[in-house]
Amino acid sequence: YLVGIPPLATATGSQVGAALGLALPMWWAWPAQTPSLRAWAAIAAIAVLCTGIAYILYFRLIANAGPSRALAVTFLAPVFAVFYGAVFLGEAVTPWMLGCGVVIACGTALSTGLVGGAVRPGTKAS
Repeated sequence: YLVGIPPLATATGSQVGAALGLALPMWWAWPAQTPSLRAWAAIAAIAVLCTGIAYILYFRLIANAGPSRALAVTFLAPVFAVFYGAVFLGEAVTPWMLGCGVVIACGTALSTGLVGGAVRPGTKAS
């Protein structure tokens, strides 16, 4: 529905909508002691760096690569989370995790058309 809308506008609109939607629960659950300046800075950093910039990149990816290929980012997030946990935190990787990672990677390859089996838009199935 938002074809032709700049990614920055789409990302900004979704973030403003989320902020408005969370305003009432935030007010209701406000802590007895006001958070420190350091806590506010951490919240601002997460909001801008981890959410704001990520949304801009994601909506730009949707505009350039299409929604089905952009969704592959979401599919692959658990695989990279396990990888980063193993590399940076020394977490154990089980055979079950490896098997699930292979299933995710194969499903993503099929759904994006990287390997045969997926019917591309505008073509007929044989």
